[in-house]
Amino acid sequence: MTVKLRQSTASQEIALGVFVDATDGFTAETALTIANTDIKLWKMGATTLADKNSGGATHIAGGIYYATLDATDTATLGAMIIYCHVAGARPIVLECEVLAAVIYDSWIAGTDTFDVNVTTLAAAAIDSILDEPITEPSSIFAWASGTLRNIVAHLGALGSNKITQTATTQVLRNRADGANIASSTVSDDGTTGIRGSLT
Repeated sequence: MTVKLRQSTASQEIALGVFVDATDGFTAETALTIANTDIKLWKMGATTLADKNSGGATHIAGGIYYATLDATDTATLGAMIIYCHVAGARPIVLECEVLAAVIYDSWIAGTDTFDVNVTTLAAAAIDSILDEPITEPSSIFAWASGTLRNIVAHLGALGSNKITQTATTQVLRNRADGANIASSTVSDDGTTGIRGSLT
């Protein structure tokens, strides 16, 4: 299992082990002295190993030790592999992955939500949206401004269950891919509101 870590964050505990006797490969080593320099970190893209920044590892039980990583240890996004080889015990390897704070908080900690910015919307989806009658101005403004830029340049007076277009009103302008909606294709049927088709 890959241990998920939060980028540039202190006080993240990891478990190292099981450390077993170097000779028989079975007996748990419960009294090892593990310094920070015994714990080597390979960070994504590195060509060398780095010592754990500070603090060694402390025995928990049955040859399993814990160590606490700090903001320096977890500064680099991506894969991080931890190696530890001390006298009297066989070496251990721990695979980790350092995640951006918002990803960790959303996916692991559950204290945040993913940031989602829609930058592309298929023309067919825009066609479908614009084919629906507009009955309330608020429904237009609910569309993401980053997705359908400048859909609404101006709205006329709101009538009973419809929006009235005046001769000088440019109602729909510039769909997301930059194409235009010709004013001749925008119509008001007098009942359900303004409809438009894409050119």
